[in-house]
Amino acid sequence: MEIVDQVRAAAQELKTLKEFDVEHYVPPLQKLLDIKGELYPKPKLIADAAGNVMADEGTAEVFARALNELSGKDSPVPDENLRLISGTVRILLEYTENGLKFAKAVGSCGLVKHLVNILNFKPLQERLDEPMIQEFLTCTINVLANIARVPENRECLRQANVLDVTKIYAHLDDDVMKLTALQVTACVVDVTECDPLGDSQNAINLLLRTLKKNNVYGRYKSLGVMLFLNEQLMETLFLLSNCGSERKKIVEAGSVPILIQAVKDGRYAEKHHAVNTLHRLVQDPEIRPQLREMGLKYGAFNYEKERSSQTTQCGFKTFVKAVWGLFGACGSSQGKEVPSNDPGVRKWGPPEVAEWLQNNRLDQYARHFAEFDGKLFQKLLHIYELAPEMFQVVIREVAPLTCQDLMRLLRAVDRLLE
Repeated sequence: MEIVDQVRAAAQELKTLKEFDVEHYVPPLQKLLDIKGELYPKPKLIADAAGNVMADEGTAEVFARALNELSGKDSPVPDENLRLISGTVRILLEYTENGLKFAKAVGSCGLVKHLVNILNFKPLQERLDEPMIQEFLTCTINVLANIARVPENRECLRQANVLDVTKIYAHLDDDVMKLTALQVTACVVDVTECDPLGDSQNAINLLLRTLKKNNVYGRYKSLGVMLFLNEQLMETLFLLSNCGSERKKIVEAGSVPILIQAVKDGRYAEKHHAVNTLHRLVQDPEIRPQLREMGLKYGAFNYEKERSSQTTQCGFKTFVKAVWGLFGACGSSQGKEVPSNDPGVRKWGPPEVAEWLQNNRLDQYARHFAEFDGKLFQKLLHIYELAPEMFQVVIREVAPLTCQDLMRLLRAVDRLLE
């Protein structure tokens, strides 16, 4: 891949620099920016490879050294070095968007500390009405958002007191900064935080308004000149719900209809985050009455939490019941009644489920369905009738079916429901 080799060459040129002045530092920075422009139309695999090269070549350490040398005694961004520091942050932004490896490398405490110091610098905050400063600080907080998406980086962000910064930027009169600050907060907030954003209602309202926007380029939502991935916005809502003080705000802001819609119509990741957010919200005894008033019947969620090696956020039985509970509670309001037909599986036990799998050449997945009885299996069938796409999401939680086996399962379900 010639373009990846170009990234490697520019990264190696950076490593040879003895000092970070305009004459020597700008050329390799410009090369990396130009290459990034060529990477946009390329397949994601190539862009990820370019990010990995940046990590392998130790470029994060070079940039940490650059920011250290370019900062002044009394300012992390001396006016005479603003262009060079801004260029460094721009490169960090462009390449942390692709490839978790580089984002993880940039998440070292040295670099994070520099970025936090830049955002914390009051003389820069006072100049936010200047377009160049606004763009610079927007890039900086977006780098932190890219870093925060890597779970291994989050402790370092906490150590750098990044929440003190996000409190400031979540209250600015700038939607992009506000929403980005909310994303960073969601990633690093601890369950014990009593009020991570202070009065964060406006930021949460903005998040929900953005989620309700019509799609731009499929998976993206627009906010001014910025584009946000819908699944990342939905993940932000899920992560925020980890903090008890935010759950009530999330519900009062009108999140429940949006979450239900995502469960029914979203892509896999969006559905998954939505189901788990609702599951987490309904477990909170303080807000459960509000959810009940909205039509979510708590009885559908009143079950013991389970863990399973086949799932990430909750056991598969929990996941199936949660999805079924959502449809059961909200089906009539969505204009589609819960199916009433019973193809005779309700009285099945796990042996009958295993026999059905064997008869359809799916017996290799029997262990994944070992705890399925007829009642739970019937819920699966009803989910299939209500929303076939959601059925596939649930099945992916239950068993790691190949594409061929998934098609075989769908045909078998169709025959069962005839």
